[in-house]
Amino acid sequence: MEKYINFLLNYEMILDENIYTENHHILPISTFPEFKNDIWNIVKLTYKEHKLVHLWLFKSINIRKYQRPLNWMVKIKKR
Repeated sequence: MEKYINFLLNYEMILDENIYTENHHILPISTFPEFKNDIWNIVKLTYKEHKLVHLWLFKSINIRKYQRPLNWMVKIKKR
């Protein structure tokens, strides 16, 4: 959780419109729906960063509702 929090606290918003970004809810909607549309709760991240923060969140709080978004982002190859 420390990595997740420190990364987001020190993150500098991407302003370059040529870089693909995704919105990330700092306090997850599944747990804090009341903050879904609050600007302070949304940060624009690159896709790579977005996957990373979801991984940190899931590793910190290992519950199914935090695993679901990660499953969509990370495709695991089955052999």
